[in-house]
Amino acid sequence: MIRHAVILITLALGLHNAHSQDNSVQKKPPPTSVNPVSIESFIGQDVCLTVEVDITSLDLTANRALLEKLSGEKFPPELAVSIRDLVDALMQAGVEKGYLIATVGSIGDILWRLQLNGGLNGISPLLVLPCKKPDQVQAALETFAQQQGQTTSSLKIQKLSAANEDGQSFVLIGNSEPAKRATQTAQPQRDALKEAQIAKNHLTHKVIFSLPAETRRDLIDLWPDKMPPTFPIAISPRAMVQDIRCIVASADLPPEPALQIQIKMFSKEAIQRVQDAISTSLALMGPIKQHVQMTTADKILTLDVAIEPLLALLAAAPSTARTQQKMNSLKQIGLATHNYHAIHGHLPPRCFTDPAGKPLQSWRVAILPLIEQQAVYEAFNLKEPWNAASNQKVAATQIPVYRNGKSETTKTTFRAPVMKGSLWEGDGPPRQFGQMTDGLSNTIAVIDAPLSAATAWANPEPWLISAEDPMSDIFGDRETVAALILDGSVITLKKSEMTNEKLKAMLTFAGGEQVEF
Repeated sequence: MIRHAVILITLALGLHNAHSQDNSVQKKPPPTSVNPVSIESFIGQDVCLTVEVDITSLDLTANRALLEKLSGEKFPPELAVSIRDLVDALMQAGVEKGYLIATVGSIGDILWRLQLNGGLNGISPLLVLPCKKPDQVQAALETFAQQQGQTTSSLKIQKLSAANEDGQSFVLIGNSEPAKRATQTAQPQRDALKEAQIAKNHLTHKVIFSLPAETRRDLIDLWPDKMPPTFPIAISPRAMVQDIRCIVASADLPPEPALQIQIKMFSKEAIQRVQDAISTSLALMGPIKQHVQMTTADKILTLDVAIEPLLALLAAAPSTARTQQKMNSLKQIGLATHNYHAIHGHLPPRCFTDPAGKPLQSWRVAILPLIEQQAVYEAFNLKEPWNAASNQKVAATQIPVYRNGKSETTKTTFRAPVMKGSLWEGDGPPRQFGQMTDGLSNTIAVIDAPLSAATAWANPEPWLISAEDPMSDIFGDRETVAALILDGSVITLKKSEMTNEKLKAMLTFAGGEQVEF
């Protein structure tokens, strides 16, 4: 309680709660003799996190493929080239490994920095690149920054050059405090982090986390013994801080990914408490549990993760979320279409036209007021084309319902299929529900088109579908397609269950065909 009170007083007064253990070290001037710096020199008493990446083992092509699989997005080709050029340049300059080092102080120090700076700028991470040719490393980093539109001054690059040709140099980016302390021969180091850093029983890349002693003491004072009854896991935050000495997550990246997590305890008794908490957490994570194996030895709890099936589950998550988003958006379009019919006595026109019949804006403009975009609709000059000077600004507005997460923000893949006999054929008077002799539930209204068919949402250009091979136009290289049926329902069309004849029957509204969904 006394420490808690001191922290609150420190925050209230805005005083800097300096680390008493570090003060004597921080005040020492850097040496002027031979540079004694090694990577361990950066692991000071206030370091809480280190990340080590073996640059020489990176398979950029395999990692790019994994990122695209997990995100569902194509990696920008120009960025891929820039990254490859950067990695090649770093290795040519003698960089084999890169390190990210993050510091944290006492809770009082964190609160003081938040109050003073409005953020944690004072404890930002430091990127450390051991190398042979620091000037070449700096040039490569600056070139990469310029290619990404960043100013080189924002990099905050420092260089620690070796005292002789055989020595190790360092290029540093970010927080200057660890860099200053690293040059001090008397710099005390975090044993838990240092031991894990030099250990040989880990995979290629590793992340090491361990709370500094002062931060640990603060959390023990502040954190509760129990979580609220509504929390799904019966754990003690205070006990966890007391039990866990260090966490090491190491990994091999594609093409042969692997993941191992080691949790090192202060005592053997702590292993069972942490193991019970992890087992309960895994039980709540469904299929992930079966891909994690736990073993214990001495004061270490090890989790070996079967990464391939786990990556498959993670890759499916964004795709599932995007699919659900599309289905919800199509349902909103369907509801807006029905409301439009109720108000005007007919469906939205495929496009607005001028007196001469020239297309001006798409049907998506017509239903804007019914998808909570009344202001955008009123801003349109409906007498001018969608891309006229008077409409360019409003046409560039992002409409959430029309976005699908993969096309450009002002484009949409929600298209009205135009084919002989389809709902949207021709530029004549808008159609009415009474004309749908095939039935509303048997007629496709809107389709989530392939990305190649994405268009500006206000563009009235028709999406022409081949009557001979509608599957090619509608499916493209996809196996499934989301479609809005005129009755307001949304269905998933599967290529494996579809034929050109069946799809053509679903696209027409008065063909007399019998369609089974």
